[in-house]
Amino acid sequence: MPAVFRKPVTIHRQFLFALIGVNMLVMLVTSAVFYAEQKQSLLSGIDEKLTSVAMMARETLPPDYHDRITGQESVSDAEFHRIVDRNNRLCVELGLEYIWSLMAVDGRIVFTTSTSPDKVADNRKHAKFFEPHSNPELYTNTFATMQATYKSSHDKWGDNRVALILSIDSHGHKFLFGASVRLTEVDRQLRGLVWQSVIVGLAVFAFSMVVGVWAAEAMTRNRENMDPSEFVLDEVAGQFIALWAISYPAWAHDIAITALWPGWIAAFVLFRLFDIWKPGPVGWADRQKGATGVMMDDIIAGILAAIGVAALAGFSHGVLGM
Repeated sequence: MPAVFRKPVTIHRQFLFALIGVNMLVMLVTSAVFYAEQKQSLLSGIDEKLTSVAMMARETLPPDYHDRITGQESVSDAEFHRIVDRNNRLCVELGLEYIWSLMAVDGRIVFTTSTSPDKVADNRKHAKFFEPHSNPELYTNTFATMQATYKSSHDKWGDNRVALILSIDSHGHKFLFGASVRLTEVDRQLRGLVWQSVIVGLAVFAFSMVVGVWAAEAMTRNRENMDPSEFVLDEVAGQFIALWAISYPAWAHDIAITALWPGWIAAFVLFRLFDIWKPGPVGWADRQKGATGVMMDDIIAGILAAIGVAALAGFSHGVLGM
């Protein structure tokens, strides 16, 4: 074997190896957090726009429009056609997919205004006045709670981001106004956020490497102890892995990170338990020489802790129903 591959593994080199590993984890976490925050900001902006449009659509109707709806003949075809045409024009001007309203009547959810799929009212492809909605289950919970709803939905009209605003007429009938935008446009903007997130992560990686190399030179100069107590990057790396079992689901499913606080506690406790107890593969790694022994015991402990967190989450939600 060439001499270059037989260089001794010094604490300095171990520190650098560990620094690279930890910084890569930090880069991934930073990128994920940045993406999640920007995605939430993007969706919040879209939801605000949809809310404004839905409220505007409600205000542009006559004040007694829903009060006088008692059946299929309550609104003339000509009046409904004008409303559909106005909604079509608003959608085209604002880059939206649909503007509509629904009313809960006698156990049914029916259209009271609508938008044409092709944005041409004369083609008569829109939902008719008082026509029952083909997917009423999409609105059952919204009518039950009477709370504004923001969600991504799929129906025969496609994949959309939807805002639903609730009201009650003078007869006590519940109705809502909705506005939606196609998710393809949202996805296009999210793809741009992915690249922004990668750039932010790489910038963090580069900065931390510059600072870390300087710290490595200062800390490891003339050191003989292969795993000094102040060398904590190995434990930081392991703890990052354990916490990834919580941060990734929160990012992937748009869950508030504070809502998963039991998982953070479990990740910390399980990692410390495996790191101190050193069962099986953790103990084996700890007995290895050089960089393997310094880093791998904590990495494996982090992996076992992450598995433990996932198992506890599955038991808590799947079995206990919490």
